Amino acid sequence: NSEGMVNDYAFIIQLLGVTGNFAEGIRSEAEALEIAGRVNSIYLYKNLYEALCKLYELKGDSRTALRYALLNDEMKDSIYSVLTLEKIAQTEALHNVKQIELEAEAAKNEAAKQSTQNLFLLIFLTAALILASIIFILYKKNRKKNAELSAANQIKDKLFGLLAHDLRNPFQTILGYCEILDEDFNQLSDDEKKFYINALRQASINNYEFLENMLSWSLTNMNSLQVSLADVELSDLLSRVIRQIKYKAGQKEIKIRFRKSGEYYALADRDMLNSVFRNILWNAVKFTEAGGSIEVEIAELNTSAVISVTDNGIGMSKENLDRFLSGQPGEKSRGTNGERGSGLGMIIVKEFLEKHKGNLKVDSAPGKGTLVTVYLPLKNYVPAVSANFSDIALTDQP
Repeated sequence: NSEGMVNDYAFIIQLLGVTGNFAEGIRSEAEALEIAGRVNSIYLYKNLYEALCKLYELKGDSRTALRYALLNDEMKDSIYSVLTLEKIAQTEALHNVKQIELEAEAAKNEAAKQSTQNLFLLIFLTAALILASIIFILYKKNRKKNAELSAANQIKDKLFGLLAHDLRNPFQTILGYCEILDEDFNQLSDDEKKFYINALRQASINNYEFLENMLSWSLTNMNSLQVSLADVELSDLLSRVIRQIKYKAGQKEIKIRFRKSGEYYALADRDMLNSVFRNILWNAVKFTEAGGSIEVEIAELNTSAVISVTDNGIGMSKENLDRFLSGQPGEKSRGTNGERGSGLGMIIVKEFLEKHKGNLKVDSAPGKGTLVTVYLPLKNYVPAVSANFSDIALTDQP
């Protein structure tokens, strides 16, 4: 089977490196990575990256060895995240404000040794300060309500657990790439420089989305996020959201088609709906193979707008689908191109839709893609002469 073949390749590559047969080991590299990509298992990637790292170390190619070492570290982080996520969600009072302050102090000490860490340390401290302020305000307002305080502490523990691992470890990857560019810039080829710069850009985008989803989720659970209702034309909003993710879709050569048959107005919070559809579309891009397609459609059903997002991606198992529909954090699986996620995006979708008296339906199966359908109450509906089915060009402006 494919898993056994990848493990065999990892063993053979490592053996070829020990025996000095580097050329044969390198010839096996591409085929092994291609098989591992089909299986898309972080455990297989870890074994293969570790073997390739040792092969290039023995060959004396330190730069390639370091690249595979960094990829191996990412796989280890992902394995750790998968194994500990449920434990983090169920554990009470594992972390407190003092632990965050100690971690921040440790980060400060490390920043004194490496000046390139200053920017990332500042982001970490700012996020920790924001979270600490939110928790303090919640405690001050509800100190006489023991039940509400207990719920707030559970939210705090989840957030601090995510901060302690999911935010810190990606920064280590970014710092590793920065170190390569800083020390070997003149020796790197243009293609290598472009690779590391693109990797830094994608890692920064992922971290930004993680922070945005984390803060939205925390504010929602603390009942601190206010809903600002206004007239929102849903077709225009969807067009703008699609253009927001054009870069990610373009990287994987994914075509997005948008079908609309009129103007649909809802009394809603524009920012919340933007977050809802951005998370849904980002998941579709994340779990769709390169060259795939996504179809977005909006139509009217009685007094509701029906927005459907259909992809031909890898789909979702029944276990993960049931976990999502129950409102519990799901497994943080990687996308088809190795994209990370926080496990909070679709939870935010469900909670924000509940605030708008909307409904969500998800149909999915492994290997058969996913259909996400959103139902929102309409304020006004203006029918068009005919339906408009168009591709969203990647060069369009939001």
